[in-house]
Amino acid sequence: MDKVYNFTNEFVAVYPRLYKMDNANILSILGSGDQYFTAILNGAKNVDVIDINKISWYYFVLKFMAIKHLSYQDFIDFFIVSKIDNLKVYKYLRESLPNDVKSYFDKLSFLRIKFSSIIINCQLSSLFKLDEYKRYIPYMNEEDYYKLQGKLRNISLPNFYQQSFEDFLKSNSGNYDLMLLSNIYHWLSFEPIEFKCLLKKANAGVIQALYTWNYTHEVAEFVDLGFEISSVPPVKRSEFTKENFVLTYKRTK
Repeated sequence: MDKVYNFTNEFVAVYPRLYKMDNANILSILGSGDQYFTAILNGAKNVDVIDINKISWYYFVLKFMAIKHLSYQDFIDFFIVSKIDNLKVYKYLRESLPNDVKSYFDKLSFLRIKFSSIIINCQLSSLFKLDEYKRYIPYMNEEDYYKLQGKLRNISLPNFYQQSFEDFLKSNSGNYDLMLLSNIYHWLSFEPIEFKCLLKKANAGVIQALYTWNYTHEVAEFVDLGFEISSVPPVKRSEFTKENFVLTYKRTK
């Protein structure tokens, strides 16, 4: 069974300071959906999402509708406390779900498979205190949650492309102000120079090319290739991890 991260492991709260999101047209890796929600919260005009994993889409839609319809506390209880295994809440949200998403979760329920079984490292929800999520995911703060809720109530679900980034570039000629690529580099069999060549094919002025928890030799190679590097607060604070890093590629005219 394919799985999905319940929440991002990137310090997405810094992205609005690193990138212009207001009124921007953005393409984002889907994953947990938290890059999307951060962009919408910060005024993005449009955010298309891409992921090779269809389960990410089902999970994202459930989260989208939960934020749209649940109170802040009910959302926290559903996604953190019960790890989406509360059937009463699911039944409440069910009527707002598209048929394919509804069918997917209905099948899990029929087979008596816990919804939390699709989540990677869902135990982090019990290990992490809510205050930790609030540090790096903006909408986990109550005020921002309701701001996001207001925005979601005025928009439809985003365009979803179920394909690899490479295939997306071959089949889509849309122009974007910004692309948020999370850490997809780590899932590709590319050297840094090959990844840069791939990014040159993208119709985007600015690309968040890589998020990493550590400064590695590959990060140094990207810097040598002209990528901008930003140090950001760490998601997991420890004596060994004082900062995370974000690499940015900007198209030259």
